[in-house]
Amino acid sequence: MGVLKFQLTSPDPASRLTDLRKAYVTGLDRTPSRLSVEFRQGVMHCQRDASESGRFFVPWSVAGRGKPILGTATLGERRNAYNLAVELARGRLNDVRNQMADWRQMGLRTRRTSTL
Repeated sequence: MGVLKFQLTSPDPASRLTDLRKAYVTGLDRTPSRLSVEFRQGVMHCQRDASESGRFFVPWSVAGRGKPILGTATLGERRNAYNLAVELARGRLNDVRNQMADWRQMGLRTRRTSTL
């Protein structure tokens, strides 16, 4: 059985519990898998049948944007918990970078903005 663990950093994680229970994982084939979600001492434990890496998706409130489904980049099982907010941000950046790469491969010319 596979387990992904996430540290919840929200000041009020109880307000997100209903949404967090709607989480799911997709594997390489992008097929969603059900999770059994438990909360213990500020850590979200997500258990599933398969023990493989995948992307974790969850409804997440975004100020002024509602509650879109956000996903992480591909995560593997590990002993320490991931920081959920950080992994969702990384996943979104990964999506944007992949979209840009797809556009460039199709011949779209893009401008690069200055980097920090």
